This record gives sequence, structure tokens and C-alpha cells, in this order.
Amino acid sequence: MPRLETIIGGIFFATLIAGVGAIIASKNKAKSVRRRYTWQAGGIALEAVAFLFFGLMSIYLSKASERPTITGSIIEIKQFHGKHPSSELIVAAPSGDTARIHSQCQGDWLHVGDVVTVRYVRYDRTLLDLKVMSGGQAGLRLQESDQTLWAGLLAAIGIAFGIGAVHTWQSAPDESEEEIESEPTDTDGPDPGSILNIN
Repeated sequence: MPRLETIIGGIFFATLIAGVGAIIASKNKAKSVRRRYTWQAGGIALEAVAFLFFGLMSIYLSKASERPTITGSIIEIKQFHGKHPSSELIVAAPSGDTARIHSQCQGDWLHVGDVVTVRYVRYDRTLLDLKVMSGGQAGLRLQESDQTLWAGLLAAIGIAFGIGAVHTWQSAPDESEEEIESEPTDTDGPDPGSILNIN
């Protein structure tokens, strides 16, 4: 059964892609001007829904989730290098329980076999507090925050998209304005065919 985090991420990306598709469809000049505005506003609105949904759900589930503590040995460490280094470690307790935990720290000073006490968010496995109990770095402690600040930023982006969608919708011309714009003008002089008929 997929994790709740995976389901929410899937809904986010599906809605995001649908919004991008609607915005691309709004560029089709075969549609009337008003319909193009409508498609564009709808696409931006879908983007707003995606960011708001993901941000607010992440905040709620993170705050509502259990925050258990586990003490055990590190049995696996994966380190991710780059602009935003991070690490993932698996801690196994003597009881047989295991926890896969994400850290925003690269964790070069942690080693397989170190005994650690870790407190984390069960929903997204985010590390909150880690203390090394034994090993070469015994006594060291690492504290991190949950991801609610980042999720709040995503929700704010959703609000901005929502404002943009409303503005785009309100900027759409009325059908009467489209008809006026599409009516031919006589600035180019009389129709040559009519002159021939007169002659």
C-alpha cells in the first residue's frame, strides 16, 4: 500500500501537470480570445490548487503526526552531495524495530554501527533530534526542524497563483468586445469588386 506521503505527492504533480497543460492549450489561436483567457485562468487556478493542497496538507500531517523516539544502531547510511546535501539513515533497535530517517545534514561524521537516539516525524520521516550514544562521535547532538516552514512557502505560492488566476479571469474581454475587434473596417477604401460592378 502506498505511503500517504507518496499519494499526496502524486496528487500534487498530477494537478500541476494538468495546470501546465491548460496553460499550453490557452495558446491555441483557433480558440476565441475569451476562451483562451478562460483556459489560461483555469490552468493557473490548477497550479494554485496544487501548491495550496500540498503545502497545507504537509503542514497538517506533519503537525498531527506522531514524533516517536528510537534508540539503536545505524545499519545503513546514504549521503547525498550537491547544492543541498542531505542524508538518509536506517536505525535498528534491539527490539527489531527499524526507522528510515531523512536528515538535512550530510552526516559525514556518522558511521554504520554507531548507537544513536533519534526523534523524528513519522509522517515524512524527518529528523528532529539525534544524539550519538556510542562510537567515535559519542556525545554529539544534531537538531533539525520539521518541514512546515518550507510547506508554508509552497502554500503562499499557491495563494499567489490564485490571485493571478482571478486577475486573468477578470481581464478576459467580453464577447461583444471580441465582435467589435473582429469587424472589418473601411480604412482600405472601397472594395475593387464593387467598383467593377458600378462600371
